Amino acid sequence: MKSGRQVYLNGVFVPEHEAKISIFDSALMFGDMVFEMTRSFNKKQFKLREHIERLYLGAKILHIPLTMTIDELEAACMETIAKNDEVFENHDEHRLMINISRGPLGIYAPVFDNKLEPTIVIADFPLKWTVASMAPLYSNGINAVIPSQRAIPASLMDPKIKNRSRLFYQMANIEVSKVKGENNWALLLDPDGFITEGTGDNFFIIKNGEIITPEGRNILRGISRDYIFELASQLNI
Repeated sequence: MKSGRQVYLNGVFVPEHEAKISIFDSALMFGDMVFEMTRSFNKKQFKLREHIERLYLGAKILHIPLTMTIDELEAACMETIAKNDEVFENHDEHRLMINISRGPLGIYAPVFDNKLEPTIVIADFPLKWTVASMAPLYSNGINAVIPSQRAIPASLMDPKIKNRSRLFYQMANIEVSKVKGENNWALLLDPDGFITEGTGDNFFIIKNGEIITPEGRNILRGISRDYIFELASQLNI
């Protein structure tokens, strides 16, 4: 079914069902892509700028040759939201998915007349797609399961890069899905046996009025994680 939503793809807007990248893109070949997922509250994006800044940091570390500035990408995100808002229901919040790869691999340059540029995609869809099914978990909780799959240590992948090379996350999710019980969520350990993070979430414990969370050496520096630190400071926790 055609949604009516538009996707920003390399500078132009195309219908969501027509948005495609090349089979020669480095994202497909190597998982060579940085990305961000953001959401709105009351139609206002939550820390969009901070997410984009982290995106650009990852792109810089990976030497993705972006010419589009942070301001320009932020403006493109807002334009994407504006183009899609009319096909959202009034109560829907916006979920942005921003993907950037270095584009087609150099070996395939002749296919593109030797003009190789990064692939930039901004998709916008209703937040309820990804969070509505989680509502019962606030009452029922989850089963945190530690799989045999370990987190990738910083010595192998800089955790500041939010990237699409996520096969180890997928393997962890598959393993915990086979454990008896419902609402099983993977909780990864690092090679030394210390808790790191989930496959799409940071980890916190509240104990004796204190917030405890893994140190940042082997985990993604979550934007929401940083915001929790801000709130904790304001509340003297």
